[in-house]
Amino acid sequence: MALDWQVAAAARTQKSSLGQDMFDRSAAVLAPSRWEQHEAAEKQGAAVVVVRIALARHDCPRLADGAALCRVEAHERDVAAAREVLEQLGVVEPRTTTRVCSRCRREKDLGQFAKNAKVSGGRETTCRMCRATDALRREAEKEAS
Repeated sequence: MALDWQVAAAARTQKSSLGQDMFDRSAAVLAPSRWEQHEAAEKQGAAVVVVRIALARHDCPRLADGAALCRVEAHERDVAAAREVLEQLGVVEPRTTTRVCSRCRREKDLGQFAKNAKVSGGRETTCRMCRATDALRREAEKEAS
């Protein structure tokens, strides 16, 4: 037989909110921050697995040292396939094939932009036509002065 103080203590404790399907509906279980953290951890784990699968097929000494990727055609295909999977998982941002020129404001193919490792994205922000036009304009200004 329970004592009165035990009954009173049991009445004061918060009971879990169980639904008809017997799942706990309390905020502690359904907290979105925990869900987001869990999903981020799963994506990171999936990314590691995808990269390991892509790189495991090759016995390249450069890969073992972590120095660089080899240029074996099969390896490049595997890396491209791994990147595609990572893009679908949302781990890496998809690569774009176009860019907007900062001068003419037109969307152009990446081939229209010169490579530059110092700039974000690895390409210049202005297209080659705009850069050539600016170079001609500066040359004409030099001759005029």
